[in-house]
Amino acid sequence: MSKVQLKDPNDLWGKSLGYPTSPGYKSKLGALLDDRKFTRIGNYSHGYEKVFPHHIIKPSNEPFQFDDGSPPIYQDTFEYRYGREMYELEDYFKQYPVTSFMIARKGKIFVEKYLHERNNKHRFQSWSMAKSVTSLLLGICLDSNWIDSIDDTVEKYVPELKGTLHGQSTIRNLGNMASGAEITHMSEDYNSLYPRCFSFPENTDILPVVAGWNKKSNAPPGATFNYNELCALTIGILIRKVANMTLSQLFEQRIYQPMGGEDEVTWSTDSKGNEFNCIGIGMTTRDWCRLGMLIAGKGFMNKKQIISEKYVNEFTSWDLSKDKHLWSKNKHINSTMLQEQGVLGCGYKLFFWHQKPDGSQPTFSGHNGQYIVIDIPSGTVMVMTGVSEEGSWQVEANAIFQAAINMKGKK
Repeated sequence: MSKVQLKDPNDLWGKSLGYPTSPGYKSKLGALLDDRKFTRIGNYSHGYEKVFPHHIIKPSNEPFQFDDGSPPIYQDTFEYRYGREMYELEDYFKQYPVTSFMIARKGKIFVEKYLHERNNKHRFQSWSMAKSVTSLLLGICLDSNWIDSIDDTVEKYVPELKGTLHGQSTIRNLGNMASGAEITHMSEDYNSLYPRCFSFPENTDILPVVAGWNKKSNAPPGATFNYNELCALTIGILIRKVANMTLSQLFEQRIYQPMGGEDEVTWSTDSKGNEFNCIGIGMTTRDWCRLGMLIAGKGFMNKKQIISEKYVNEFTSWDLSKDKHLWSKNKHINSTMLQEQGVLGCGYKLFFWHQKPDGSQPTFSGHNGQYIVIDIPSGTVMVMTGVSEEGSWQVEANAIFQAAINMKGKK
């Protein structure tokens, strides 16, 4: 690993070094595991594209245009209550290493901010927000009648997984992270999973890893929430099979271009060209916001129904008498959306997190502060990208979001 060291110990994020990235290692695993703080900003904004193979997703010829004003309203005056005090956004940005921040409602930008020398053309790494994009692609497959039901097993459509644990899992259980597999998120299990699926430059292949992972937990499928990468990877295999194209092609043709995406998107792959769809999407903040607006509109955006309202209702509807095991009032050991201090509960359904049990605030969430939260009733979307999840950043971010929802006369 590189021996580059910071000259100024107070320069945690590498500004004095030009926000370096991590290409040039002898193995791609070294770049992936390089978690030194001063490489994260560079790595998370285009840096990984220099190291990992990826597909390019082309934008629309007619991008959706925001009504952004000059400047966006509340850019400098936006205030929010956190605890007993009132704060401004700059107070938040001083505490947490945010790289971009945006709040919009129905096409009107309230706040748009870039930090650490980032700008609106940087593609920010999704980490696990890619799982929620996978959910939207699953919705396209259901809308197209390529899949009959989310209660079907995967092996019905993917013969290569017949007789395996994940092949015998239902699509619903996989989407809810309740496959019944024995695996622990971000543990030594990932030392096997990541190098074989994604990290090394040659001979990586997702399919045999999913097919060969047959360790069962004591809980039956559907009974226990257990957040892990294999569930999303299995659904990725399914989507490629029934759509007869890559996830990137399907996303480009059926979601990204129709919704009016403005800039190129990238999606990292294994050496066979299969998207490592539990993570790996690079997208600008404005295009992440457009994707959030698609959910806020229940699949309708840019004057067209892109994803059926039926599917959006499916992943945003909750019956706590049936889905109780998917809802936690406290921190979950395998959660990437740790609700600090137990202030808020969090649910999970079809690769979306949920902040409210009525399903009105579906959320994309990724490692180290990648965050899109949507309030469907008001149409408000907040996007944040970052490089750390230390501290109670998310609880305070939710206070900011609530203040945005409460804005009057701006709908």
